[in-house]
Parts: sequence; C-alpha cells; structure tokens
Amino acid sequence: MKTFNVYQFNADPRLPTPLRQTLLETFEVCNEVLASFYVEVSNEVLAFARSRGLKNIVELGAGHAPLTRLLVDNPESHGLNFVICDLIPAVEQYQELELKYPGRVTALTESVDFSTTRAWPPSTLLVLCAAIHHVPTQKRPALVHALSLSADSVMVFAPVRKTWLSVLLAMAIIFPAIALPILLWKKPGRLRRVLWCWLVPVIPLIALWDGFGGSLRQWNEREWREVLAREAGEQREPFLKHWGNRQLVAW
Repeated sequence: MKTFNVYQFNADPRLPTPLRQTLLETFEVCNEVLASFYVEVSNEVLAFARSRGLKNIVELGAGHAPLTRLLVDNPESHGLNFVICDLIPAVEQYQELELKYPGRVTALTESVDFSTTRAWPPSTLLVLCAAIHHVPTQKRPALVHALSLSADSVMVFAPVRKTWLSVLLAMAIIFPAIALPILLWKKPGRLRRVLWCWLVPVIPLIALWDGFGGSLRQWNEREWREVLAREAGEQREPFLKHWGNRQLVAW
C-alpha cells in the first residue's frame, strides 16, 4: 500500500496546475527576491563544478528552474552544459529556457524521478535544491544510493535546518505567501494568485505547513554522515556546510 506523503505537494499529480504554479512562485519569491538563497546556491554549484572539472550540471526537481536561470546567466558558467528536469516538468518554462540558450540548456520534458537510478553522462553534477524534505525519511537512504550511482558528484541544498530558530523563520513564509499577488502584480497570473492566496487561501496554508515540516524533516550532520558512509560508496568524500539556516551536503 502506498503511503500518502503530506509534504509532496509539488509532485502530487492531483494538484491543479495553477495551484502548483502559485506555490512554486511563493518559494521562488522567498528564496530569490526576499532572500539570496538561490544566488548563494548558484555560487556554490559553480565553484564546486570548477574545482572538480565537471562539465554538466543537472537541476533535479527543478520546478520552474530558477536555479538554472541564475547559473546559465553567470559569466563563470561559460563552457558548462545544463539540464533541467522534474517529476512534473514545467514544459513551457523549460522549452523557453532551452530556446534562449541553444546548445547550453537541455530541457527534459518527460517526467524524471530523481529517487531512481539514471545513467547521466560522465562529468555530471546532480543538484537537488530545496527538495530533500519532500522525500520521506525512510526512503532517503535509497535516494542517496540512487544519486550516487547516477553521476560523478551530487550536491543537496536546503534553505532550512533542523533547529527551532529555523522552524520559526521558515514559518514566516506565510507572510510573503499572503502578499504574493502584490509582490508579483506586474507579472502574468494575477487572477490566479488572487484566487489561491486570497479568495481561497490555500497557498498560505500549504506554504506554512511546508516551512514547518521542511525544517523538522531535515537531517543533521550526524545523520547525513551515517547515511553517506553506508550509501554513497567508499570512494566518495562527503562535504557538509552550514551557513545561517542553510545547509549544503555534497559527495
């Protein structure tokens, strides 16, 4: 029997597309407009890829691909190739990005489940950003194993940590979620945002629940090291970093 995952909003096929779009926009506003998380992640990714001589960067669970947009626009990314994919791909946004950067961005418009093994090309870095908490705890060791078998290097980023301060700060997402129609008023989709944020205020509730659970469901450094020691392979050397409420795990 399949267990229902109450944190898998983005990847639940039953979620209406307009609602999913609005939810992704909420996270993007928090991580890019109101905070510098995506910028910090893009800098970490490029530095890591350069240090290891990697040529291909795959954004798993990409959503609307905000991270790849920053990466490909960065002059430091010259010579690197990018792939964007998701379990429920944002086909229109992916194809737009692919057309804008021909030969540099590849959009996978089919469903890509990052929890299963996939043979990516040599010299590939897999990046999973702000998504690890959607994977149930009991399934994460298998995810680490699958990612390790799939590519040369892996980076997992989280905008929150398993601390009470992080929980409180993450729950503050309800405020930008309520203000989203105003914050993005000049962009297409105003009526959609007004509907889901104000008239039927589902987005603030989902965002609040995601922020609360996203912090509590993170692994601490000890848990990560224990799982990586078992599942990543002896040839992999883990790298863990914390700054503010952010977390980076690479191997």
